[in-house]
Amino acid sequence: MRTAFVASLLLSAGHAFAHAWQEPEKPAAPAKQATAIPAVTEERVVAAYADARAACKEVLGVELDSLPPLKLVAPRELGDAVAAENLPVFAQREPDEKKAKAGAAAAGRQFAQVAYAKYAWSTKSFLVVPKNWERFARALKRPELTADNALRAVMVHELCHAIDDRKFDIGKCLLGANTVEAVDAFSAVLEGHAQLVARRVCKVRGWSDGFDAFTGAIGAIPEGAADGEAMMLQLRTAAAALSTAYVDGERFVAAIVEARPDSGASDVFRSPPKDADTVLHPGWYLDPKSKPAVLHDPEPAIEAFVAGFDAEVWTATRTSPTPKQLASGLTMLPKEDVDALVASMRALRYVQVVPTASPQSKLVYAIVMEFDGEASARRWVEVSDVVSRKKDETMRKGAVRIVSSSTKALDEGPVRGFLQRKAMTAGGPEFDVVSIDAWRGRLVVETLYSGEPPTDEEHVRLVDALLSAVRKR
Repeated sequence: MRTAFVASLLLSAGHAFAHAWQEPEKPAAPAKQATAIPAVTEERVVAAYADARAACKEVLGVELDSLPPLKLVAPRELGDAVAAENLPVFAQREPDEKKAKAGAAAAGRQFAQVAYAKYAWSTKSFLVVPKNWERFARALKRPELTADNALRAVMVHELCHAIDDRKFDIGKCLLGANTVEAVDAFSAVLEGHAQLVARRVCKVRGWSDGFDAFTGAIGAIPEGAADGEAMMLQLRTAAAALSTAYVDGERFVAAIVEARPDSGASDVFRSPPKDADTVLHPGWYLDPKSKPAVLHDPEPAIEAFVAGFDAEVWTATRTSPTPKQLASGLTMLPKEDVDALVASMRALRYVQVVPTASPQSKLVYAIVMEFDGEASARRWVEVSDVVSRKKDETMRKGAVRIVSSSTKALDEGPVRGFLQRKAMTAGGPEFDVVSIDAWRGRLVVETLYSGEPPTDEEHVRLVDALLSAVRKR
C-alpha cells in the first residue's frame, strides 16, 4: 500500500498543497511577537514591475513596451484565467467536453491558491495576487518574501515567461505536449528556463537575496499545515512536484545550455523532453542512447484495468510519476535504501479511476512498474509491506486515520506479494481500503480499492491478469 498510496496522491497533491495555505476560519490567538510582514500594496507592486521591466531590457536586451499594465486580482479571477488558458490542453487529452472543462477548472482553482503572480500567455496579461503573497509570507514566517527585492525577482521570473512566449509561443508548445508526462516535462522547461534567466538578471541588478527568498519558498510547507501523516504525505508529494518544475527544471535547462551554448535554450523549447524523468537526467536528453532500456510496455495492462469501469460513470486519469516523486512516501526508510530503490526503477505507469459525479467518494487505481531485475522488483514489494506497517503506527492520528489493518502474504499461485486491508476514517464512518503489491520477474503491479473493494479472490485474479497483460517491447 506504500507506493500505491503515494501514487494516488500525485493527482490530488495540488489540492492538498492549496488547502494547507488556506486562512483559518477563526483567527488564531496572537503570538507574543508576531512576524511583521510588509504589505504587498499596489504602489509597491507597480514600482517592482517597472524595475523588473527595466532590468530585463538592460540585462537581456529585450523590449517589453508592448506588454499591458499589470493587474492586481483575487485568486478566483486568476483561477478563471488559468482554467481558460489550459482548457485546450485538457480537451486534447479528454474527448468528453464536460470532463475537460471540469479538469481545467479544478487546475485553475488549485493554481490560484498558491500563485503570487502570473504572465498569462493566452491573453498576454500580467496578473498579481497580493493576498496570496502576504499569506505565504505570514504562514512561513518569512517577511523577506514580501520585501522589495523579492517582488522584483518574481516580476523578473514572470517577464522571462513573456519573453519566451514571444520567441516560442507557449500555447503552441503546450498543445504539442499531448500526454500528461509531456506537459509535466514542458512545465519544467518553462519554469526552469525562467528561473535560470531570472537568476542572472537578479544577480546583475543586486536582487539575488530576493531571488533566493522566492526560490527558497518553493515547495516549503508551513508549520502545522498537516493534520496527521496522510496530509503530510500529500504535502511532501506536492512539494516534490514543484521541486521538479522549478529546481530540477533549472538544473536541466542549465545543463543543456552548457552543453549546447548556441542552441540549447531553443532546443529545450522546440524539442522538449517527453517526460519528467528525463528532466532529472539531462544526459538522457543530450544522448538518448544513454537512457536505460525499458523492456516492457505497460499500456495493455492499464487499458485492461480501465476497461473494467463504465466510461459513462467513471473518469480515468493516466500519468507516469517519476521515481523521485514516489520516493516522497519513503521518508521512513534510510536514505541510502531509498536511493537504491529509486535507482533500480526503470519505468512506471499509473491510472486513477474515480466516479465522475462524486470524485471524492471512491478511489481505484493501478500502477505498473518495471525494475532493473527480479531482485529489485521483489525488494520493492517487500519494502511496501515494511512501510505499510509503519504507516499503521504513524497514521493512528490526524484527519485521515488507519483504525485497523491486516496483511496476507500471497506466496502460492501465480501472484506473489501482499494483500493489505485497512479500515480507515476521514472524520466520518469507517471505510475499507484494500491493496495488492505483487511482483513477477522485473515487473511490479500495485492496485488499490477505496470503497466497495472486490473479494480477495477477484482481486488476486485481476492482478494476475494485469501482470499477464504487460507486453514485451
